[in-house]
Amino acid sequence: MYRHGFHEGAFHHGVGVFGLIFFVALLALAVVAVVLLVRASRHTPVAAGGPSGALGGGANANDPALAELRLRYARGEISREEYVQRSADLGAPVTSSPPPPGPPAPPAPPA
Repeated sequence: MYRHGFHEGAFHHGVGVFGLIFFVALLALAVVAVVLLVRASRHTPVAAGGPSGALGGGANANDPALAELRLRYARGEISREEYVQRSADLGAPVTSSPPPPGPPAPPAPPA
């Protein structure tokens, strides 16, 4: 019986080694795509008008005016009262109260 050299065994009638490698790579790419789609679908964006963070983040987080206001507040160029007023004027009122002044309270002793 005449043998065809490299095309013996399991790959005699199949697509060969390169076809198998291509199939495995394509399968891995499909698995990665499914995982990324599942992760993206689980991400829930903040609804417009939803709660905003301590510095007025949330739905208006990409507003350049609010970003500049946050930077000025973080640098200490404006007071908290001025920040709260300007943030409200820009449509992103601050919803959380400021932290209490002074050092943090010591932890309670175990019971």
